[in-house]
Amino acid sequence: MAGACIYTLIAGGIGITPILSMARYLERTGVAYSIHYCARNPERAAFREILGTAPFSRRTVMHFGGEHSGKRLDLASLLSERVGGQQVYCCGPAGLIDGVKAATWDWQANSVHFERFKIDPTLSTGSGQDATSTFEIEIDSTGQILDVPPQKSILHVLRDNGIFPDSSCEEGICGTCATGLLSGTADHRDFVLTDEEKASQTVVMICCSRAGSRRLKLDL
Repeated sequence: MAGACIYTLIAGGIGITPILSMARYLERTGVAYSIHYCARNPERAAFREILGTAPFSRRTVMHFGGEHSGKRLDLASLLSERVGGQQVYCCGPAGLIDGVKAATWDWQANSVHFERFKIDPTLSTGSGQDATSTFEIEIDSTGQILDVPPQKSILHVLRDNGIFPDSSCEEGICGTCATGLLSGTADHRDFVLTDEEKASQTVVMICCSRAGSRRLKLDL
């Protein structure tokens, strides 16, 4: 997200979690951005205290239901005029994502990005083994080899064996569990890595991805 672009960050409900992480990064790097956060009511708004204080308060507009103080988000107006280099990031329920898609239908594909806190079941990025296949993972620091059985994630197998990597969404949408891949071919099933990053086979989201080879060696 580097560069002198203007970033419009749109969140709904708990979708503010990854959006706030982006805002923190943009704040550190001095890039212009704005946050539009939709919630049912003020009491249901996550991180309200953080968003209501500096430095985020000057960048944040809160949008609540009609019976509460605040203004419903008008996506058509917000996204009607595109500034050169503008980037839109959206995370929230399907209705919000669909609304942003409709408002930006004529934008360049690489200028509008979506983070999903619940995976759309119609989407799939996997192309290797299915979830009924068993494969192995090797822990680089110890040489330990563990089986990942059907219907169990790499992350769950690691936890079962006393290894607790950082994780959050466990659905392949936040990037928290990104782990270095030292050898083997991952079957990437996340919604975080770009096509180039997936092709490089140097990192894997261990909460959801599986293996396209017999064994994955992890940088753990």
